[in-house]
Amino acid sequence: MPDDRIPFAHPGPASPAEARALAAACERVIHSNSYILGAEVDAFETAWAAYVNATGSVGVASGLDALEISLRALGVGVGDEVIVPAVSAMASALAVHRAGARPVFCDIESETALLNVEHARSLVNSRTRAVLPVHLYGRAVDMRRLTGWAQEAGLLVVEDVAQAHGAVFEGRQVGTWGDAAAYSFYPTKNLGALGDAGAVVSMSARVLDVARSMRNYGQTSLYRHEYLGLNSRLDEIQAAVLSARLLQLREETAKRQAIAAQYFEAISNDHVLLMERPADAASYVAHIFAVRTSDRERFILHMSDRGIDCLVHYPLTLPEQVAAGAWDVNAAETPVAMTHAATCVSLPCRPGLSQWDIDRIIDATNGYRP
Repeated sequence: MPDDRIPFAHPGPASPAEARALAAACERVIHSNSYILGAEVDAFETAWAAYVNATGSVGVASGLDALEISLRALGVGVGDEVIVPAVSAMASALAVHRAGARPVFCDIESETALLNVEHARSLVNSRTRAVLPVHLYGRAVDMRRLTGWAQEAGLLVVEDVAQAHGAVFEGRQVGTWGDAAAYSFYPTKNLGALGDAGAVVSMSARVLDVARSMRNYGQTSLYRHEYLGLNSRLDEIQAAVLSARLLQLREETAKRQAIAAQYFEAISNDHVLLMERPADAASYVAHIFAVRTSDRERFILHMSDRGIDCLVHYPLTLPEQVAAGAWDVNAAETPVAMTHAATCVSLPCRPGLSQWDIDRIIDATNGYRP
């Protein structure tokens, strides 16, 4: 077994120069005597809104909070249903639950693992208030098709962009197609903090104003509470870290996309199925490079024996989770999602990989036999 393992993720500083920049950002905050909702948060919110070409952004404590606040700012609540793809992180469904609504799970497209619009159409009823498309793995959902259908059906659209920072669909940033969007800056995301962090983005000034109030106890001014809010304030240190790292995001995204392109071109193995290659490279920011194989555990062991760490995103669909029993769901109603969850596995695909690392991953994947 090689000693020079290739870890799946490396959320720490990529270089001594980045470590110094992050340390300087933190020190700047320490000496500022301003630690909550100060100048650093303002600066990052402005920079992030500019990066995704949105009207504005609101920094919050996590991606989950960003989703909940987005839904609540749009008026989604008790008695409502929200359509959620069956393959995603649990936060996508938890946010709906925390907003007081009920998640209804939609099947996925086998080629992309993204929400199946035709199945979503069949789930609409008088209680359906919104649809929550997840740009899974960094792949952009077909937002023109989805928003066109949602508009016809009278549904709100809240985009889960936790894994797709900077992805572009038809020349327009994901996160700006819907009524609101939620980002996570968990350390392993394409833009990662040194802890939990998130943001709400919208093209609507009103939605942004409500979200800004909701993250801070529902206050519209000091000690005046118009909403039943929560404590979800992006802190100054994380905002400063994110601003520093944002300077490298375009370059790092290009590196991820170049690695994914090599995988699409060079991996050829009948026992390892690739997802559909996007026609537009800008629509896939390669947060995760997922493949499918019939004996996942054997494949993971094969790769591990060659010094390569792989992960699974995600081993169970949301309806299969024990906690989903609270929503009276039937996993069998999303069969494509179940097949995907049982066979998917993620290869390392991050900016810090060397060409030697990439070649090792490709060779090991091509050499796998069940």
